[in-house]
Amino acid sequence: MNGFEKILRSRGQEPSSTKTPESGGRSVTLSGGQPQVGFILINASSTVAEMFYFHSIRNAKLQTKKGTEYLSFAHEGTVVTMTGRRLIQVLQAMRGCTLVELRELGQAAATVSDDEPVITALRISNIGVADAIATRAEEMLLDLAPFAAPAGK
Repeated sequence: MNGFEKILRSRGQEPSSTKTPESGGRSVTLSGGQPQVGFILINASSTVAEMFYFHSIRNAKLQTKKGTEYLSFAHEGTVVTMTGRRLIQVLQAMRGCTLVELRELGQAAATVSDDEPVITALRISNIGVADAIATRAEEMLLDLAPFAAPAGK
């Protein structure tokens, strides 16, 4: 093992499979200690999958209100808020850069063991200028229309 491999493996072994797990009841996928650059967040209907880089995450916050856990963070003009249980494990994996994938399970969360972290609801919101850009980009993707300046400009 050369010096680079030794450094990369110093926090764990490389995962034996890089295949993205199916939504079969797993809400949180960890790397087994292998440092990651970022993670993917997938909504319950699998219609949105978004990449988040650890070095760009800001203001990560875990709170419990009326018995419900909330985890939120900001990333490059995006705010993510999720509810679930055992979200401290998600926050710790974010801090340690060992998170690979987060998947909102919605109603399927009831089938997950109580000792595993689970995301029951998820909201991804764009803020500020990034919101206008993202909204316009989404419109362009949906109707494949060329970019048009707003009327009167």
